[in-house]
Amino acid sequence: MCEKQSTGECRENEIPCGGEKEKPSPENWAAERAELEEKLQAAEKMAETLRQEGLRVKADFMNFRARIDRDSARMKTLAAESAVLNLLPVLDNLDRAIDSAGSRHGEALLEGVQMVRSQFFAALQAMGLEEIPAMAETFSPEIHEAILVSGVEDPAEDSKVLEVLQKGYRLGDRLVRPSKVRVGRYEG
Repeated sequence: MCEKQSTGECRENEIPCGGEKEKPSPENWAAERAELEEKLQAAEKMAETLRQEGLRVKADFMNFRARIDRDSARMKTLAAESAVLNLLPVLDNLDRAIDSAGSRHGEALLEGVQMVRSQFFAALQAMGLEEIPAMAETFSPEIHEAILVSGVEDPAEDSKVLEVLQKGYRLGDRLVRPSKVRVGRYEG
């Protein structure tokens, strides 16, 4: 027998110095089982708490990622809109040159300018620009700007676009520039 055993310092469930483990009594089993069940419940509660926290962190991350994607798309649209606004006057001048060359029989010049305009407009379309159809359409203040109003004799031409003075453009779902138009008004 070792010194701890003789003085009574050996703890319950501790292996005695002799290397032999004492077998727990049936009375200790119930207490030990209750203690283990209590620890299990605490561990399960902790695991559920951690699982809930993990789900919250995942949801926060998904929301953050969606917001970043939206902001990025918005920034791209705004950058493209700025570039398009700077290039639209060039497109207008090309249109004027085509109109002027056509009336002076400068066929070679006209053909060259038309090719440049086509390439230029294709580049703008690649950025998402699209022309707003206006001629013979019903006037809409959301996409048209009425510069002139002319009287018409036909009631079917009331509120119709009679002439496009400057083309309007849309970039995605945003109006970049409204069409400047002459609108018919029936006063019969």
